[in-house]
Amino acid sequence: MNRKAYMSVLLALVFLAFAFLTGCSSGTSAPSGTTYVFYLTGQELINDGVNLYTVAGAVTVDSAGNVQGGEEDYNDGSGLTDAPTPIAAAPGALTVDSTTGQGTLTLTVGDTNLGVGGVETFAIQFVNANHALITQFDGSATSSGSLDLQTGTSASGNFAFAYSGVDNDYDPLAIGGVVTVASGGITGVFDSNDDGDVTTGVTLTPGTVSTTDAFGRGTITGTNLAAQLAYYVVGPEAVRLITDDPTAAVVGSAFGQGTATFTNASLGATVFAAAGAPFGVIAAMAGQFTTTNTGTDPASFSGVGEDNELENGVFTGLAATFAGTYSLQSSGVNGYGALSVTSDFGDVETLGVYITDPALNLSDPNNTSGGGGALVIDLSEEDSLPGVAGVLIPQSDTATADFNGNYAVGFQLFNDYSECFECEVDTIAQGSVTAASSNALSFTGDVSDPFLTLGAGGNGLYTGATLTGTPQADLVNVGRYSLLEENENPLTATIGDGGGFFETTIYQASAGQLFWLNVVGADEEGANGVFLGPLEQQGSLTGIPPVQKAMAKPAQQKR
Repeated sequence: MNRKAYMSVLLALVFLAFAFLTGCSSGTSAPSGTTYVFYLTGQELINDGVNLYTVAGAVTVDSAGNVQGGEEDYNDGSGLTDAPTPIAAAPGALTVDSTTGQGTLTLTVGDTNLGVGGVETFAIQFVNANHALITQFDGSATSSGSLDLQTGTSASGNFAFAYSGVDNDYDPLAIGGVVTVASGGITGVFDSNDDGDVTTGVTLTPGTVSTTDAFGRGTITGTNLAAQLAYYVVGPEAVRLITDDPTAAVVGSAFGQGTATFTNASLGATVFAAAGAPFGVIAAMAGQFTTTNTGTDPASFSGVGEDNELENGVFTGLAATFAGTYSLQSSGVNGYGALSVTSDFGDVETLGVYITDPALNLSDPNNTSGGGGALVIDLSEEDSLPGVAGVLIPQSDTATADFNGNYAVGFQLFNDYSECFECEVDTIAQGSVTAASSNALSFTGDVSDPFLTLGAGGNGLYTGATLTGTPQADLVNVGRYSLLEENENPLTATIGDGGGFFETTIYQASAGQLFWLNVVGADEEGANGVFLGPLEQQGSLTGIPPVQKAMAKPAQQKR
């Protein structure tokens, strides 16, 4: 396989996948209990060195925290592909702290090549009873993703989708588009950026969508997207997708479009966040913009943000201004369009835009408050940002006073450290933001660093890590915050036996959804990195099976 010197960075929250199905569930009945759908992407150590890996699955847990069963698809695009592998019943596999929502999920899977001898351990940070941030936390791999309550096992209608990963040459790949699922078939149109080879408006070869099994898993075959895609249904308008191809690997999300007819006016004030896949470009970007002239085609937009392309040596500067045009209606396909940046904003020139149902929350699909938005992939022709994907979220609340309360947070960090060039670290944490103290934040959680890039001692699995700082509100660009060394106020991290800081900006779509971006990352020795991740306001934790009071964290192991 022609394997490039790998590049990397998240996603999203952003994070993302696509999947569809019609009909009723088939197969045996699922065990009784609560079923969650999970998906992650990151880097593994278990198959011939460092590779990208993707995983998606579903697991059923009873009220005592015992796993009753499940299944997952695992694919690293380098020959380690399970499509799917069963998850065995196991006692006490889920434990959660009642106060913080932090916990651990242990899965015993049907392949001893995965995890540690077939046992995968995940650190979990619940945002509410229906949604959690998740990272693999066993030293065999590290990743970022989400775990969400399954509220249905079928979905049909119109969907927007986007996903990213690597192609069969292990080059970065992102695909996005709009499809219709009906009567066991799928049709639509999509765009692709395959290692800088950009194609747009491709007609989807009609394919076959299977019915789902007891865990909400099905397959899509016969399309020109992949030989076979597996999907897991979260609910009627949210699905996760993963490729079952031993020589390529992608993962992402698809969201319903509802019954809305989209026009250029469907985009208004917006926060955006996008990043490369974990074997793509080390680049991440975030910002905010407003739209004008929405009654004509194309419409216009302008805003501020940061594009941090660590791999390409490009940084726009802080609160860089940008402007351009977009169209969501000239193509004739509902909710399918493109956004063109006509001013200088790093290497970002064109984004494919795929609009979702305005009633959806793209970060938390079971949350009825979110405002919809769009999925995006980079379609720039410069061959510099392939594999970049992300989201557009309506900016509905920029009040500094509303950035307040308890939050669950996470990020996927890629390092430019000499010890492990472009290796990954993942963080999930929880804590408070205090508006009365100028939005002072203090988070505590778990850091997964199996490549030992942080120099923090131990085995690379850190509990009790802290992130602290006081975001400074931007009085000109309301909704933007910064934690910068020049103000003697970067985001300060204490991890294991070490620590350091990250210069960071934050963009507020609402009190419930924010994104932070490392703009000039540095540890105490000055090494660089880039991260992107979500800050999500915590809701009720009632109903998580089981919630345990004052769950003790395991002691950090020492080498």
